[in-house]
Amino acid sequence: MASLVLLKSPAGASVGQVIPLDGDELVVGREPELCQIVIPHHAVSRQHARITRADGQYFIEDLKSRNHTFVNSKEVTDRTPLRHDDRIKVCDFLFRFHDPSLDRVRPPAFRSDTTWMSGCWSPGRSRCRTTWPRTRCGSGPSPPRRRPPTCTRSG
Repeated sequence: MASLVLLKSPAGASVGQVIPLDGDELVVGREPELCQIVIPHHAVSRQHARITRADGQYFIEDLKSRNHTFVNSKEVTDRTPLRHDDRIKVCDFLFRFHDPSLDRVRPPAFRSDTTWMSGCWSPGRSRCRTTWPRTRCGSGPSPPRRRPPTCTRSG
């Protein structure tokens, strides 16, 4: 089930709190009688934003709030699709959109066939003199800060 994870709160409220998105339409705001996700802060509008689900896809839209809604630092001006790990900002509150069903669809951030080399860079190539294998944990040597030009040598 999709959820919002609280990453930052101005009052220091339960960072890490998980809010399940268990309906087809959820309103975010400070008014408990009108909203399913309540953020009790004066900067949040009574009805600030709406999260909807259609055909398994989640969307967010701003409800003409005074302080606006942002997804990945971009202002939401109309209905915007949400992707796994998107950052949603409502005033000074920052949430991470978590959808395990979309987690498998994203391409991996790490490619094991990529090798850094002195003088050239190309996937899977290891013929150059010095190589730095990219590692996730940083246990190996660091690759150069700037990516060298693509290797044009053949053979």
